[in-house]
Amino acid sequence: MAGGLFETFVVMELIKQATWSVAPVEVFFYRDTEMREVDLIIESASSDVVAIEAKAASIATASDARGLRLLRDKLGHHFKTGVVVYSGAHTLPSTTESGPYPSPDCGSNGADRPSRPTA
Repeated sequence: MAGGLFETFVVMELIKQATWSVAPVEVFFYRDTEMREVDLIIESASSDVVAIEAKAASIATASDARGLRLLRDKLGHHFKTGVVVYSGAHTLPSTTESGPYPSPDCGSNGADRPSRPTA
């Protein structure tokens, strides 16, 4: 349950931020027929994409970014970056364009989804 709450928090905060963006963006959720998913996709009018995966965990691993890598491979040059937001305390290095980033402190141990499925 904590994972769902954390994911919802991250996605809703980013959606709120998108409402005042100077450049219009659309937000999506991605899940394919094999149930691989990305929590939030932000797409610009020029089809540039930023993808975010939220994980309620004190550590982030390479497997947390597998959906981001899948999307990167599918979208090619339109994929600009991917980010794993997690509830740990440190910004971690990444071996891909997708990096794990800690969430802002929101209480005891820190804390950060629309649905338009695509295939």
